[in-house]
Formats: sequence, structure tokens, C-alpha cells
Amino acid sequence: MAASLPQVTTELAALVAQLTQEQAKRKWAEMRVTQLEEMLRLLRLKKYGPQGESLADVYLPLFDDEPGISLDRWLLRWTPLARHESK
Repeated sequence: MAASLPQVTTELAALVAQLTQEQAKRKWAEMRVTQLEEMLRLLRLKKYGPQGESLADVYLPLFDDEPGISLDRWLLRWTPLARHESK
């Protein structure tokens, strides 16, 4: 026995609503992951960043994922001479 057209339409509408809900959940989860990644990036910069003179070489790979800071730029900015000249 085939389902009637109104029944199929109702089921289709329910599936579309469920899909829309799941897409919204996924979008929220992606935004939350992005927010947490940014928080982690800022915490790493706070913990390992401005104290450049005392930063050991083992911590430099932490900045590999940082798109805005190259090693050369970072070293130039945070060396004692560069800090003195910028004042």
C-alpha cells in the first residue's frame, strides 16, 4: 500500500525541519570550536609571547600554527634591542 501524498508531504516537511535543526547544531559547534581555538591561541601568546628574552627554543614550535607571526618577525619584535628602540 503506497503512502498518500499528504502523508509523504508531512514526512518530508518533518525531515527538512530535522535537517535544518541538525545544520544549525553543526554550525553552532563549528563556531564554538573556532572560539575555543582562538582562546587557546591567545592563552599561548599570553603565556609564551611577550617574555621573548626568556622563551626557550623548545617553545617556538607553538607559534608554527600562528598565521600572523613568523619566527623572524617575532624575534625582531621581542629582542631586547627592538623593545628598547620602540620606546
